[in-house]
Amino acid sequence: MKKIGIITPDYLGIGEKVQFASIPENFYKNYGEKLIDLSNCWVYYHNPYILRNVEPEKTISFWNQPYKYENYLNRFDYLNSLLKIPKIFCRTPRLYKYENPSNVIQNKVCLHAQGKSSGHTLSEEIIEKIKERYSKYDIYQIGGQQDIDCGVIDCRGSSMWETVKHIATSAIFIGVNSGPMNIANCYPHINKKLILLTEKGHHNVSVEELEKNATPLWSGNHYFNWVDYGWQYYNDSAIDIGITYTYNKI
Repeated sequence: MKKIGIITPDYLGIGEKVQFASIPENFYKNYGEKLIDLSNCWVYYHNPYILRNVEPEKTISFWNQPYKYENYLNRFDYLNSLLKIPKIFCRTPRLYKYENPSNVIQNKVCLHAQGKSSGHTLSEEIIEKIKERYSKYDIYQIGGQQDIDCGVIDCRGSSMWETVKHIATSAIFIGVNSGPMNIANCYPHINKKLILLTEKGHHNVSVEELEKNATPLWSGNHYFNWVDYGWQYYNDSAIDIGITYTYNKI
């Protein structure tokens, strides 16, 4: 196996970069060699299966590969296929830092209310329901500085690794389809709740998809091929739909 350098372009979003984070571990445990990070990408800063400042013999740019992931069950299988990884040791992405569950603050909820790339924003009604249901918890809002203000402990605009720490040390993560959602997926010890917005919003999943087809890691919809089996699913209506609960039960 040649010394392989990987390129993770800067223009990719948070969630897209995080999706690549388990590949070095799977590659190493199959072939006994570490990949070389040529982009100095933040998702690999604490990755023990990554090398830097090493000259590669071969270079792969993940995002420039022919994007025919529809031939695979999900994006995870597609991403691992780029390096012909035959056996999967690590199913979800990992950031490696803050993985100790003893650091979890039991009364801490991490809330992400507004997705940047797809324009997913929780309604005031849903935000108030979360605050009511978790009134005895400390609710920390993460995300961009310009995100909607939820009127809780404000951590919007935090640095990337400060945001990671907030998520990893929370007992519960509640959020929309977003980059922080993908970060939460790196921490199986967290109770993770994803709120799926229906046709009321922009670029959202349809009610019909929720009723008939929606499953974790399903390649037929942009919501589900990013998320994992360990999530709890809610919707923005007053009734349970398909695999989702009404937000009133969150």
